[in-house]
Amino acid sequence: MDRVTRGWLGRFSAILLVVFVQSAGASATTVKLPMDDIYRALGEGDAARALSLSATLTEQIGDADNQRAAVLQARLDVLREYSKLDGA
Repeated sequence: MDRVTRGWLGRFSAILLVVFVQSAGASATTVKLPMDDIYRALGEGDAARALSLSATLTEQIGDADNQRAAVLQARLDVLREYSKLDGA
Protein backbone atom coordinates (compact mmCIF):
# COMPACT_ATOMS: atom_id res chain seq x y z
CA MET A 1 0.00 0.00 0.00
CA ASP A 2 1.53 3.29 -1.01
CA ARG A 3 1.69 6.44 1.07
CA VAL A 4 -1.17 8.24 -0.75
CA THR A 5 -3.54 5.30 -0.28
CA ARG A 6 -2.70 5.02 3.42
CA GLY A 7 -3.30 8.74 3.91
CA TRP A 8 -6.64 8.57 2.12
CA LEU A 9 -7.73 5.50 4.10
CA GLY A 10 -6.71 7.20 7.36
CA ARG A 11 -8.79 10.29 6.58
CA PHE A 12 -11.73 8.16 5.47
CA SER A 13 -11.53 6.14 8.70
CA ALA A 14 -11.47 9.33 10.76
CA ILE A 15 -14.54 10.66 8.93
CA LEU A 16 -16.39 7.40 9.51
CA LEU A 17 -15.52 7.54 13.21
CA VAL A 18 -16.84 11.10 13.53
CA VAL A 19 -20.07 10.18 11.74
CA PHE A 20 -20.49 7.12 13.95
CA VAL A 21 -19.96 9.09 17.16
CA GLN A 22 -22.38 11.81 16.07
CA SER A 23 -25.05 9.33 15.07
CA ALA A 24 -24.65 7.44 18.36
CA GLY A 25 -25.23 10.68 20.29
CA ALA A 26 -28.22 11.57 18.14
CA SER A 27 -29.83 8.20 18.71
CA ALA A 28 -30.23 8.84 22.45
CA THR A 29 -33.88 9.14 23.33
CA THR A 30 -35.13 12.67 23.61
CA VAL A 31 -38.54 13.44 25.01
CA LYS A 32 -40.64 16.56 24.63
CA LEU A 33 -40.19 18.24 27.96
CA PRO A 34 -42.99 20.12 29.73
CA MET A 35 -40.38 22.37 31.33
CA ASP A 36 -42.56 25.45 30.87
CA ASP A 37 -45.33 23.76 32.83
CA ILE A 38 -42.98 23.14 35.75
CA TYR A 39 -41.75 26.72 35.88
CA ARG A 40 -45.26 28.08 35.28
CA ALA A 41 -46.52 26.11 38.29
CA LEU A 42 -43.67 27.55 40.36
CA GLY A 43 -44.49 31.07 39.19
CA GLU A 44 -48.14 30.60 40.07
CA GLY A 45 -47.19 29.41 43.55
CA ASP A 46 -48.50 25.89 42.90
CA ALA A 47 -45.70 24.03 44.65
CA ALA A 48 -47.60 20.72 44.74
CA ARG A 49 -48.09 20.73 40.97
CA ALA A 50 -44.48 21.78 40.33
CA LEU A 51 -43.24 19.00 42.61
CA SER A 52 -45.47 16.45 40.91
CA LEU A 53 -44.51 17.49 37.37
CA SER A 54 -40.79 17.61 38.10
CA ALA A 55 -40.85 14.25 39.92
CA THR A 56 -42.70 12.59 37.07
CA LEU A 57 -40.35 14.02 34.47
CA THR A 58 -37.29 13.03 36.50
CA GLU A 59 -38.55 9.45 36.64
CA GLN A 60 -39.31 9.35 32.90
CA ILE A 61 -36.07 10.81 31.59
CA GLY A 62 -33.42 8.27 30.68
CA ASP A 63 -29.85 8.38 31.90
CA ALA A 64 -28.61 8.75 28.33
CA ASP A 65 -31.10 11.43 27.31
CA ASN A 66 -29.49 14.60 26.04
CA GLN A 67 -31.84 16.74 28.14
CA ARG A 68 -31.27 15.00 31.47
CA ALA A 69 -29.27 17.91 32.87
CA ALA A 70 -32.11 20.35 32.15
CA VAL A 71 -34.62 18.02 33.82
CA LEU A 72 -32.46 17.61 36.90
CA GLN A 73 -31.94 21.38 37.09
CA ALA A 74 -35.71 21.93 36.96
CA ARG A 75 -36.16 19.37 39.74
CA LEU A 76 -33.52 21.10 41.88
CA ASP A 77 -35.17 24.48 41.25
CA VAL A 78 -38.52 23.10 42.40
CA LEU A 79 -37.05 21.46 45.49
CA ARG A 80 -35.21 24.66 46.41
CA GLU A 81 -38.33 26.77 45.95
CA TYR A 82 -40.50 24.28 47.79
CA SER A 83 -38.29 24.35 50.85
CA LYS A 84 -38.52 28.17 50.79
CA LEU A 85 -42.30 27.98 50.62
CA ASP A 86 -42.43 25.28 53.27
CA GLY A 87 -40.29 27.25 55.71
CA ALA A 88 -42.21 30.49 55.29
